[in-house]
Amino acid sequence: MVRITLVSLVIALLWSAATHLAAAQGQSVHGGVPASQQVACDIGPPAPVPVEAVAAGLTHCVANFDFSQPEYATLSNWFDCDGSNPSALWHSGSAGVTFVNPCNIHQKIDPVVNQNVMNFEWLTSYDNNGYNQTGIYQANQVGGQTFNNWTNFATLTVGNYYVETVNRVEGPACTSCPPNSGGADGDVYMSGPPEIIVEESNTIGFASAVCGGCRPSIYYWTNYGENSSRLPSGYSVFDYHTYGASLTSDGATNKYVCMWVDHIGAVRGVVGIEGGVVSGC
Repeated sequence: MVRITLVSLVIALLWSAATHLAAAQGQSVHGGVPASQQVACDIGPPAPVPVEAVAAGLTHCVANFDFSQPEYATLSNWFDCDGSNPSALWHSGSAGVTFVNPCNIHQKIDPVVNQNVMNFEWLTSYDNNGYNQTGIYQANQVGGQTFNNWTNFATLTVGNYYVETVNRVEGPACTSCPPNSGGADGDVYMSGPPEIIVEESNTIGFASAVCGGCRPSIYYWTNYGENSSRLPSGYSVFDYHTYGASLTSDGATNKYVCMWVDHIGAVRGVVGIEGGVVSGC
């Protein structure tokens, strides 16, 4: 399942997974598909196979959510705001949390790239409405997931996977926010276990990625502190970047997590009896 709470998302959220049978059996599947070759996807238009997916043996495209396409111009075509559209693939909320704010989600032309993007827009007028009504801070968000909280049913899930998203924080930068406030926050999650935060960023300009459940639970990269060396030069949350993450396993004891920014690898985390972290992806 996927949860998205982004100010702006462009092009695609891409899952490229090997055959489910092989993934379930823990086999390494290499279908001979070269990186960048266009392949058909179960959902959405054809997509080029990312080199990171090929390296992991994941060559089956499960979904290409190209939010620039016309079918995403009408929200009800693909998104369920209040439980009244159960046939939709995407549903408002996050894991176990119902969002209070309106579904302020719409296509627009981003002048930065002069093309259609999907705008997940949070307004300052929303303030703490979600928290005030539910006592849960996550209820303040605007976004969705491929899990229906109203029916308690996942509308899309995968086993081993590589996921890739291209997005930016639209801003404006919050120059008056206290450093520990987080600002207006945007993120992409893959629910688990382990829960993988592919990218989390805010209007203060901070960004990071983390694996909750890896041993140790680590920040794969941040744009502050020592882990900032894992990012491309000149990185900014207000520019478009490609964020990727993979989850693979040996089919028995361990799961392995890798993350990338603009195809630059961070570190490899291990979930299972081995524990620890291995440099490089």
